Amino acid sequence: MRTFTTTAVTLALGLGVAACSDDAAALSRPDYVTQANAICTGADGQIAPIWEEFWSSVDPAQSPTENEEMFDRFVIVVDETASVWDDSLAALRDLGEPEGDEAELERLFDDFEAALAEFQSLVRAAADGSEEARLALEDEDIFGDVNLRARQYGLDVCGAED
Repeated sequence: MRTFTTTAVTLALGLGVAACSDDAAALSRPDYVTQANAICTGADGQIAPIWEEFWSSVDPAQSPTENEEMFDRFVIVVDETASVWDDSLAALRDLGEPEGDEAELERLFDDFEAALAEFQSLVRAAADGSEEARLALEDEDIFGDVNLRARQYGLDVCGAED
């Protein structure tokens, strides 16, 4: 659960810090990858302390879904980062895709957005008492495919597993 959550947050936030480019359409794939990975590195620096504080305050042998108090703090951390997640996706889309990679990156972004919505929905449902949602948070790797595809594209920081 820790790796999944950290990866999700890193990817989400990594997508969020805007890179500067006056002519985004002219970005080559290597330039795009460099800028996107820099975005993710900067974002990781913003979000990592939040999750580090959470993980340092809980029993690492337990999953947040197994302990009510721990889960309540988990929900707060997810809520604290939710707006950054939304902003991050918009910022990476604004970076502009290299010519010929538009469809691949658009699918990646759309799938990330869907995974993020699913994750947030499961967290809300679990917070409302859904045991099924808690089990899904524990057992499913919601961001696994998106992270893998990001790494395959070269976004090794954005798609890092931890």
